Amino acid sequence: MVSPRGYVFTPEELREFHELQRSFWWFVGRRAVVFELFRRFHPAAPRPRIVDIGCGTGLTLSGLRDQGFAVGLDISEDALRLCRKEAACVLLADGAALPFRAGSVDAVFALDVAEHFEDDETVLSEMHRVLGARGVALVTVPAFTFLWSGMDDLGGHYRRYTARGLAQKLGGAGFVVEKLSYFNFFLFPALVAERLVSRVTKPAPRAYFRRLPAAIDRLLASLLRLEARMLRAIDLPVGGSIVALARKRPEAAS
Repeated sequence: MVSPRGYVFTPEELREFHELQRSFWWFVGRRAVVFELFRRFHPAAPRPRIVDIGCGTGLTLSGLRDQGFAVGLDISEDALRLCRKEAACVLLADGAALPFRAGSVDAVFALDVAEHFEDDETVLSEMHRVLGARGVALVTVPAFTFLWSGMDDLGGHYRRYTARGLAQKLGGAGFVVEKLSYFNFFLFPALVAERLVSRVTKPAPRAYFRRLPAAIDRLLASLLRLEARMLRAIDLPVGGSIVALARKRPEAAS
């Protein structure tokens, strides 16, 4: 959806994926993490102008409508068609060339987007360009190269990150990082074990996510919701993903 190198959904697969994201633990939990941080580090504007880069089928975007005026961008017209059914405001556009004036946006979300771009620094620079004074960027990326799997290949990823590496790239783009943490912490040991086993068994990568029994989905989502609450007070030392909230430097914004 974000990357032309990645897996290309058929329209039917995309509709199924859209419905899966409503309840699948990873998407439910990631939304809990990013919305918690956004509420904590909310832009100063009373009704901020928000851009969701790589919005996919729009479920995160739908949640942002209560936070301000939200616009979604994606390169997949099929995905945007589903967004419009959620009554979302969307544009067909590339994250490396944002169709907004400099300083015209209060917040930019890029959730598991940067890894899809060979030149991720251009995407971060574009986010910085369109943000106004003290605007915020909320970014999530997959963590640790040693966790690379067939799913990364299938998704068209160029890299996985460390927290330090992501912070350096955000700083180079002109941001001050105000919150930086790993997440998916509780499941990290299981994730490492699964990757080690897959090195031996070499399973064929599946197209995307498999449905789980509802009770397991709820349990796993509750762990990520717990992490979202923990992030109010601490940064988690490891995890399968990284979340960063960064603000435009005051001198850059002036």
